[in-house]
Amino acid sequence: MSTIQAPVAVIQHPILGPAVSGRAIYAATSISNASRDIFSDWFRHKQSKLDLIEGKDFITTSVNLAGSSRKYIEHTLTIDAAQRLAEIAPAKRGVELAAYLKYYPTAEPTATELQEAIKGESIAPEAVAPILLFSNLGVPPTIELQPDPSPVIEPEPLTPVQKLLAEVQKLAEDEAKRKNEPVVPSEEFKGMEARLEQVEKQLTSIGKIFYNLASLCQPESQSLFPGFDRPGAYWQKLPDLDPTTRVKITRLVDGYAAAKTVTHQEVWKHLYGHLSSRFSFDAWQYAQGKKNPNYLDIIEENGQLENLYNIAVELLTLSQR
Repeated sequence: MSTIQAPVAVIQHPILGPAVSGRAIYAATSISNASRDIFSDWFRHKQSKLDLIEGKDFITTSVNLAGSSRKYIEHTLTIDAAQRLAEIAPAKRGVELAAYLKYYPTAEPTATELQEAIKGESIAPEAVAPILLFSNLGVPPTIELQPDPSPVIEPEPLTPVQKLLAEVQKLAEDEAKRKNEPVVPSEEFKGMEARLEQVEKQLTSIGKIFYNLASLCQPESQSLFPGFDRPGAYWQKLPDLDPTTRVKITRLVDGYAAAKTVTHQEVWKHLYGHLSSRFSFDAWQYAQGKKNPNYLDIIEENGQLENLYNIAVELLTLSQR
């Protein structure tokens, strides 16, 4: 029993293995003259209909077609994908091609087997004859394939929900990183903290004065504030905050300046001078080149704050006596 010739050539693709040219299937199954330029649109329609996956069912390359200097897109398909593509072709040629690919690579089907595969439909003699690649175009059946040595499979686009989840995950990761980073207080924050401590002390003193004045006008049989039996009980329940060394120095300077009616700048300058003469630490020299220097910060950074406090206690306290 004689065999029919192959409708299309089966090539050995370096990635897909046995494969078939998409342009060859297009030319072999087209009813009218096949056009090179609409092949890409034709294939995209078939790909969407069959859910063909690039990298799995086909590989996209560029080809040089004989008789043209242009490069054309080529989609090379696996045997299975080529068979599925041929099965949905409207022409009888597609049925014949699908039947042929069904037998590959076990054996080349005979004309009788091919007729049985297409369910007993009669095959015209010209249909059994070989169909050359791009025969309707008058192009020789030679195609130079240039497969991509490292094909890249483009990821599928994310859905709106997936995009939102990715953004939420990114925000959570950024927040976790910020929590793990050590918190370094700025110089401005340090100065503000010292000022707040000083204000708290001043408010406490004012509150005590107000309470004592109010107690003078309040009968002894009545309690100024419910829950406290005697004047001053409220203030005694407040914890005594231990001021920082900086706050202590600042209070000494404020008290001395107010008592002696001198400027704060003069008092600080007096203290810095003694710090330089006694401990050989010149705060002005360390502040050179800095914009709006904070001398207390410079003294504290260099470990001289305790020395400055001792000088302030000695000079400013003795001067008030």
